[in-house]
Amino acid sequence: MTPPPSDQRDDYELMSLLAQGDRDALSALYDKYSGVLLALCQRILHDLTEAEQLLLDVFTELWLKAERYDRDRGAPLTYLITLCRSRAIDRCRSRRNKHGKWILGGNPAENVLSTLQAPSDPPADAMVAGEQGQAVRRALNALNNVQRQVLELAYYGGLSHSEIAENTQLPLGTVKSHIRLALIRLRQELRTMQ
Repeated sequence: MTPPPSDQRDDYELMSLLAQGDRDALSALYDKYSGVLLALCQRILHDLTEAEQLLLDVFTELWLKAERYDRDRGAPLTYLITLCRSRAIDRCRSRRNKHGKWILGGNPAENVLSTLQAPSDPPADAMVAGEQGQAVRRALNALNNVQRQVLELAYYGGLSHSEIAENTQLPLGTVKSHIRLALIRLRQELRTMQ
């Protein structure tokens, strides 16, 4: 396995220390990523109080089950984003079962940017997040409107392909194709911007 990039090496060390029960490692991860993770939770849940509770639940889960993290499967931030997104979508699906369809609105590029930077981020983190946000905005703008819409519904809405087809009135095969092509295009665009 290749060593992690130097800017992530500290995160890997923190995850290792966390698995050994180091409370300072948990605190450091929370301080470093709570802003961006809270923004992601709030974007998906549309409720700040619920997003804050979810974030606490995710960090509690991280503390209790730190050994679940596998560095071969991704960076610590990727793991944390996946945990938050998964738990937030679970909550949305639970609400949707009680209240019907859950439909998102807004500009997908702005929605992604809101998850990359929270107002409470330290200035250096905000600068990096701003640069990442610009790259994501350019990549998303390279997609057509339908591709952006289906990615928004899949990523933030947690909708299945068939639910996206129902919400957009597109055939299921078309939805799957748009998602696949959009992800390929995003990957290409982001690679050229690095």
